[in-house]
Amino acid sequence: AAVHWGQEIGGGDMRLNPQFTFLWNKLRHNFKSMIPAIHSGMKQPIRPAQLEALAMDIDINVLEEHQFITICFFLFFLGVRAGHVMASGAPKHCVTYDDIRFEPSVENPQEAFILFKSTKTRPRAADLPFYGCLRAQQSIIFCPLKLLASYWARTYNGIGTDVLFRTPTGS
Repeated sequence: AAVHWGQEIGGGDMRLNPQFTFLWNKLRHNFKSMIPAIHSGMKQPIRPAQLEALAMDIDINVLEEHQFITICFFLFFLGVRAGHVMASGAPKHCVTYDDIRFEPSVENPQEAFILFKSTKTRPRAADLPFYGCLRAQQSIIFCPLKLLASYWARTYNGIGTDVLFRTPTGS
């Protein structure tokens, strides 16, 4: 693209000019870091209206859809990494059933405290646990705490060390 642009404005092919060989190689080598481009692979932040639109289309009686919307609200309201809910790489960093404490109870939660065992999977930061908190939200259509509590109650099988959000195959 740089060569074509140079030719369009009246210059020759700079790659063929020995005077510009060093500069051309430097540009070619550093192009991606020097000239950022917006592309479809960029992560886009989710907005509250988008989250609400997703929730409106969910059938809460279908377990996979219940899990999906619970994960969306969980990530949005707690502001944590997707690695805390997806067990693909390092399940030891994922939230388990034992990592969540509902107050006063899972049947009538007013708040939940969630233990995140780690902030990162990298060794230096791997052992920095922290807590997150969800409170009951009466002012929004879908309360993230009630979604989490109903999903927890629906899927808990008595094994507290199981990863909270898992696929039907258990991964």
